[in-house]
Amino acid sequence: MNYYDQTDIGYVNFFTNPDCSGLSWTFPEGPSFYNMAEMEKGFPNDDLSAIMVPYGHTLTIYTDDSLTGEAKVFDGLQDDNDRMICQKIYDEDRGDTSNFDDQTTSFTLTKNEYPGAVGSW
Repeated sequence: MNYYDQTDIGYVNFFTNPDCSGLSWTFPEGPSFYNMAEMEKGFPNDDLSAIMVPYGHTLTIYTDDSLTGEAKVFDGLQDDNDRMICQKIYDEDRGDTSNFDDQTTSFTLTKNEYPGAVGSW
């Protein structure tokens, strides 16, 4: 297990299945945004079903390339043990009204003003 301090850099985890399983890929906070070409270097276009966003960060996903189309925002969540929480892209149980499942083509990951988690992961 390696030490990770997301106040240095945050990483968002993408998954093809809504339970945070299946094909996965990790994208670092970094460029101002990821477009379809950058995303497809590690993750298939329009195949995102679940995410894990680090606490202290916000992920905004878009249905079209270059941050266009419909947008949906996810804040980083953590459990009582300071671990990132799996979040479904479309969660009918949480009252989602728009289905973004398997629709993501570009995204941004930004650091918020409040501090993130620090520890071993």
